[in-house]
Amino acid sequence: MSSLLDSKRMNDLEKQLRNTLDIEGDVLECGVYRGGSALNMAKILKNSDKEFHIFDSFCGMPEVSEYDNRHKKGDFSDVSLKEVECLLKDFDVSIHVGFVPDTFNEVSHLDKISFVHLDLDLYDGYKSTLEFTYPLLQKDGIIVFDDYGAGSCAGAKKAVDDFLLDKPEKPIKLSKFQYMIKKK
Repeated sequence: MSSLLDSKRMNDLEKQLRNTLDIEGDVLECGVYRGGSALNMAKILKNSDKEFHIFDSFCGMPEVSEYDNRHKKGDFSDVSLKEVECLLKDFDVSIHVGFVPDTFNEVSHLDKISFVHLDLDLYDGYKSTLEFTYPLLQKDGIIVFDDYGAGSCAGAKKAVDDFLLDKPEKPIKLSKFQYMIKKK
């Protein structure tokens, strides 16, 4: 299996991505692991003019913060960049290797984002990704938070809640763990 997303979460992710295909802007996935959700997203984006960027260290989790309650440095290190490159070889995907936010400088040219899949599990990754992507997210653009409702990812929920304190959007539940916002 190339994804930890169950079929409900995968279907919801795909549905929300499709809902943004007519919105100007590119697509990002932050937290790729083995590439299963990236593969499904790439299939949907295959005939679009959107750039698709994926971000992962491919060496496991970085240091965790005081807000993170389950994961530890090195979790999810049982994957390789080569494995994900092979999985996505038939698609036009830009792979950015390293920890978020260190790799966002590689996409400083982006000026519009229509969709983000955020699956980094940890407070710092979520916070950094929201700080980078939210200002570029177009009206009606969507960010899907895979870990927001997971009790094992308290830092992810806290980062989203902290970030959205002064924003008009509030998380909308898609499934057990998965939530989203739609930019107003």
